Formats: sequence, C-alpha cells, structure tokens
Amino acid sequence: MSYAHSFRYAPTAATFRRMWPRMVADAARIVGYLESFNVALRSRTGYSAPEFDRSGDGVIAFNGSARRGEHQQPFVLRPMVPDRRRDPLVASRFSTDGFVTGHCDTDRAPYDVAVAAVLLRCHQLAPTVFTIASVGDWDREWLHGAVVWSTDLVPPPGRRIALAARVVIADLFDVVPRRCPFTTDGPTELGDDQHE
Repeated sequence: MSYAHSFRYAPTAATFRRMWPRMVADAARIVGYLESFNVALRSRTGYSAPEFDRSGDGVIAFNGSARRGEHQQPFVLRPMVPDRRRDPLVASRFSTDGFVTGHCDTDRAPYDVAVAAVLLRCHQLAPTVFTIASVGDWDREWLHGAVVWSTDLVPPPGRRIALAARVVIADLFDVVPRRCPFTTDGPTELGDDQHE
C-alpha cells in the first residue's frame, strides 16, 4: 500500500527565493541529524550522497538506501520550474497558476521521516508559498513515525516510538509544531511573474 506526501510551492515568489538558501541548509541539517540515528539517506537513485545546492538552480534531493532496499520515489525540490528533461523521475509539474505540485510516495520506508521533516520545515519557513498534505495522520505518523505506525499500535503516553517529523523539527529548531498544516489549497502568495 502506498504512503505519500504532496506539496505545492511558488518557486518564482519573492518569499520562496529569499527562503531557499535556508530551506537547503535546514534540509541538510535534518538529513545529517537523521543519519546520526542510522537512517540511510542517499541520492535520488539511492546509491550516492544526498544532494543539497543553495544556488538559484539548486536542489534538495534524496531517497532511501537502495543497497538496503529502502528506496522508493525520490524526494526532489528545486527553486525553479521543473524541467522534465533534467528531472524525468520527479513526479511534479508546473501549472499555469505559477505553482509546482509535487508528490513523494515513500511507502513508509525509513527515509519517510526525512521527507516529512523537510516538508514541514519548508512550510514553517514559507507558509504562504509552500503548502503540504499527507495521507499520514498528524497525530499518528507525523508525531510517532510512519515506519512503525499501524492501526493496531497505540503509542505509550509521553514516549517516543520512532523518529517522526514533528519530533525532529522540535529537536533541531526549538519549534514544537502543534497545529496541523495540511491543506489541499495551494499557496496564497503568487510568484512574482503572476502579478499583473
């Protein structure tokens, strides 16, 4: 059964462009933190190092480890309109309203916590230009971890079961995300080229 997250962002919006270097730095910090807990994070293909580039044509890109059989769909964010020739495996598209829509199906593989944490951090940094949604539940998978969660599991009160996006963000950035940010609406701030 698939387990996926979706996101929309406005790469040409001033807020997004201003926050992009911070998004990349924080994503790299999240990945480093998770690797210290033995979460194997690799490049889009699952074999080399995760990719972090702060430049205007940069990227945040990673997957689980292919050698461990923990890779699924790659997670890729770019600060520009996607080019299908450059990123043919990326399940994203650019719409006429100025937003990039993306989707990452992790199938609950261990790298899911990195995908969810990076999405949550990007939304925190630029909530008007970066929105997220998930099939995961805010108070289950996003709080206790998608890898171990099942409908039969009841987490012990006050005890961490596994690494989870909300816990990672709280540990790294001293921000305790309490309110669910999921929405099916798009960002509220248009890209600069969309203003008339």
